[in-house]
Order: sequence, then structure tokens, then C-alpha cells
Amino acid sequence: MPPHTRVMSVEVSPHRPASAHVAGIRYEMDDRAPYAWRSDDYGARWTRIGGGIPDGAFVRVIREDPERAELMYAGTENGVFVSFDGGARWSDLSFQLPDTPVTGLSVEARDLVISTHGRSFWVLDDIETLRQLDAEAAGADVHLFRPADAFRRSVPAVIDFRVNAPGSRARLDILSDDGEFVTTLDTGLVQAGTHRVRWDLRYPSAASFPGIVLEGGDPGVGPWAPPGRYRARLTVGDATGDVTREVSFDVHLDPRLGDIPVAALTDQFRLALAIRDAETRANTGVITARDLL
Repeated sequence: MPPHTRVMSVEVSPHRPASAHVAGIRYEMDDRAPYAWRSDDYGARWTRIGGGIPDGAFVRVIREDPERAELMYAGTENGVFVSFDGGARWSDLSFQLPDTPVTGLSVEARDLVISTHGRSFWVLDDIETLRQLDAEAAGADVHLFRPADAFRRSVPAVIDFRVNAPGSRARLDILSDDGEFVTTLDTGLVQAGTHRVRWDLRYPSAASFPGIVLEGGDPGVGPWAPPGRYRARLTVGDATGDVTREVSFDVHLDPRLGDIPVAALTDQFRLALAIRDAETRANTGVITARDLL
């Protein structure tokens, strides 16, 4: 460590008690290089890390992901960087974050919370895919990442998938745990790269028509899915055929609702489906009558 380095953060690994990371700055000494070090023997020896972080983006804070060892985040003078190998190599993770000093990082469950100097707080939500990304996933022709658990009425199911062939047709279906079809999420033609689709945890809505007069609920809003296990099924096709991938995820009760029995929500869901289907029959009759005119 050069003289007059100001230590900004010390991060003890949540996975290895002997490991720690240190970030320091020296811009007051007219040195804007990224300084960061790692020790794996309780500080007896240190190795400088930071490959891939450009000069000028000096490091203010380092955090290790609490779920995946060696997955690191760095807050720098010019945004956020990520490393999948304990800090040896870094890549830009800023996306649409302005070019701003990042003063603090905190991993909260499935989100990366970012504090900046002058640009408020930012949240990179749903980092579950980063925890699963590896060489096999990046190199596969088609890969479907396992979604983080969703929470009814509050946190949707966020489903990421990756395709390496440009111009592929993709369809993402949601199924119940016993294989019953729930809904299809619109994907269509996708380019090579990683894509994100969100399921709002609702079943398909009732049929409707323009000019409908409502005194109750909106038929365009489907019933909430009950808590339980679901499947995401991705089908990607091109001239050579279709490839299918499937993963499971859980939908939990909204924790703000307290001790409501899941059985009660299941009964509510069945009633909502029956009402939806009856409304569809009624509205379809109106649509058919209009078509006869």
C-alpha cells in the first residue's frame, strides 16, 4: 500500500473467516489508480486486485455477495463493477447508472443497494442471475436461470434467460407444480444475449370488450396465483428445431399479511377462477351478439 492511502472499506468475507478485502483511495495525492487488496490468511499477506477497473475509477467500497463466494461488487468513482473470481478480474455493472461516485454498497437479500455522491440511492434489483452466472451458462446455446422466490402481491417472479443464437423465437410458459398451464409471457423474437421477463403472479384475465360498463372489479385483471411452487418453461426455436428448458421457483405469502392459512388463499383463488370463467362466458355472449349485428 503506497504511503498516504486512505482506507475506505474493509470487507470480511461472509464465506471464509480468513479472507478480507480492502479498498483505498489516493486522489488527494494526485493518484487516481484503483487500489484494492485481498488477504486469505487473516492479513498476513496481501495481493493487489482490480484487473479490469480502469485508471481514474478509484475504488471506494468492496462487498462480497453473501450467497455466492467469490462474487464481488466494487463501488468506484465512476460506477459499479462486478467480479466472479474474488476480485482478480472486474467488469462494468453500471448499466444506466450515471457516471457518479459510488460511496456505499449493500447486498440486501436479492438486491444490490447503491449510494452515490449527489445522485441519490439506486437499487439493482434481482441479482439472482449474477449468482448463477458461470462459464457453462454463458456458453450454452440456451440457458434458463432459476428465478428467485416471488411474494404474492408484492414481489413478482423475475425470469432471466440467455440465448446465443440471433433471431430466435422464444416462448416462456408458467406452469403449476403439477404441470397445469397457468399463462404465457410474451417474448417473441429475441436477439442473442440475456433477456428478462416478469410474471406479475396473476392468472389470465376474463374476456372483455370495448365499452363495457363496470360496477365491480376489472375483468382485465386476472386472479392472484396462490402460494406454492411453479415452473417456468422456456422454448427457443430456430430453423434447426426447438430447445426447451425448465426451472422451478416458489411463490410465497406476502409476509405483511400475517398468519393467513394458505388453504384459505387457495379457496379464494378457486372462487376467483370460477368468477372469472363465468364473466368470460357472459362477456363472450355479448361479443358474439355484437358480431351478429
